[in-house]
Amino acid sequence: MATVRFENKRVNMSKLSQFGFEPNQNGQYQFRTLIMQGQFEMIIELNTDGSLNTTLTDTTTSEVYVLHLTSQAHGQFVGQVAQAYQDVLYNIEQHCYDNDVFQSTPERKSKLFMVTILSSCGLNFHKTRFGDAQTRTNGMAHY
Repeated sequence: MATVRFENKRVNMSKLSQFGFEPNQNGQYQFRTLIMQGQFEMIIELNTDGSLNTTLTDTTTSEVYVLHLTSQAHGQFVGQVAQAYQDVLYNIEQHCYDNDVFQSTPERKSKLFMVTILSSCGLNFHKTRFGDAQTRTNGMAHY
């Protein structure tokens, strides 16, 4: 298993189901796909922090495949598997994640400070599952 985190990106929950992610029995969003003409099944699980856990399994032997994750492994086949793996991740990044405009820690702290100040002015905030602040005024959500 490998954990993947996209730099300066934030998961867009409304895009997950359109892409093919489905909730699993643990309540996590999960996406499954076959790569390399069905030789491998790739399972991607979304973590609450927006990172992804990925597992690549050989469909013939049901064993987890990890050579695509090591820089020491060489060869045409390993390269093809690594490229197919990266292509799936790139597609997920492009279709399920948005650019995060608050990229640095000071900007994130500033965002939190603004939420605190505005909350004290009577605006009600709540946190979404992945930590984005939303305001609620008169029953309407503002992002």
